[in-house]
Amino acid sequence: MTKAQTVSLGTRKATREEIDADARRLASWLAAQGVGENDVVAALLWNDFTYFSLPKACGLLGAYLVPLNWHLTRVEVDYILSDCAAKVVVGHDVLLAQVGLESTASLHVLAVPTPPEIAQAYPKIQI
Repeated sequence: MTKAQTVSLGTRKATREEIDADARRLASWLAAQGVGENDVVAALLWNDFTYFSLPKACGLLGAYLVPLNWHLTRVEVDYILSDCAAKVVVGHDVLLAQVGLESTASLHVLAVPTPPEIAQAYPKIQI
């Protein structure tokens, strides 16, 4: 395996094959939530492996990805989610909690764990 085929985030590493496999798993989960061609998935994520695999997962389904800035308020997030008609939000658990989106009746939410190095880099965000 060449170095170009491995992504490093802090001390964690993932190969292209691992990211692709994660994308396929995400696509399967998204499809089970009713996401298909031309649907919208929103992402409330820091730079992490999920942020690499989620666009690929959306691409496999023909869905669109709308990234949400983690500095947004709940009102701003709600406006964007409504405007783009997102069916699903995928986010780091801490960010979802920060805006109160751990669960909602109007769309499916997938919370991914916040990696330790990201949690350490943003200690004021921890809940």
